[in-house]
Amino acid sequence: MNVVKEILSINELELSKGITGTSGSWHEKYADSSWVYVGNLPPSLTEGDVLCVLSQFGEAEAFHMPRDDATGRQKGFAFLKYEDFRSAVVAVDNLTGAEVLGRTIRVDHTANYKPPKKKEEEEGEGKEKEEEKRRKEEEMEQVYGGGGTREGGGEGEGAGKKKRGFEDGVDLFAPEGDSSGEEGGGGGEAEGIPNKWGGAGYEMLGESGDEGGGGKKAKKEKKQKKEKKVKGGKEKKEKKVKKESKRQRADSD
Repeated sequence: MNVVKEILSINELELSKGITGTSGSWHEKYADSSWVYVGNLPPSLTEGDVLCVLSQFGEAEAFHMPRDDATGRQKGFAFLKYEDFRSAVVAVDNLTGAEVLGRTIRVDHTANYKPPKKKEEEEGEGKEKEEEKRRKEEEMEQVYGGGGTREGGGEGEGAGKKKRGFEDGVDLFAPEGDSSGEEGGGGGEAEGIPNKWGGAGYEMLGESGDEGGGGKKAKKEKKQKKEKKVKGGKEKKEKKVKKESKRQRADSD
């Protein structure tokens, strides 16, 4: 009752000073919220009864009347959101201190009120989180392969296999089998992709003394090309000398 008397006295003071409905009114403190609190409601009132009383001052956008989980009875208070803040102001000014079924009700502004979510909404959010978690797990399996751990100690389809990672210098999104160094294979026959577990390096790195088969192969091929080029030059030069000698003999005859 003290809050009701305080609201009534403030309204009377504003009326006497002529600041009702101006920017100097105490209502402006709640201008960002159209929610009102309704307290000391008779226990026999239903949601429809309360809405009927409050809707005479404006259109209601949202409404919540808490009830006891065990008994289902309303707890004697409710919250209503008007479409227009000015409706909330009129409701507070006119209904605070009014009597409803022998009780003096209190209607006051409330800031930052958030109605509790319905059970269906909470379940829906829970399903969305589970679905998002499942999608992330599937993406990780596509990147690292199914089953097991990166150390190869797990069970399942991928157990015992070393999984590819950024530190391995391998394209994580390349199709399976593109990497020459997977599962410790490859050896000296693989070319073009660095093999961390015992294979060839890039062909261009063969000149640096790489002990893998790819390095030796590249070096050998380059040597063969060089020898072939030198041999071709010699043959071309010999043909030219023979042709010149033949021409000189023809001139002397």
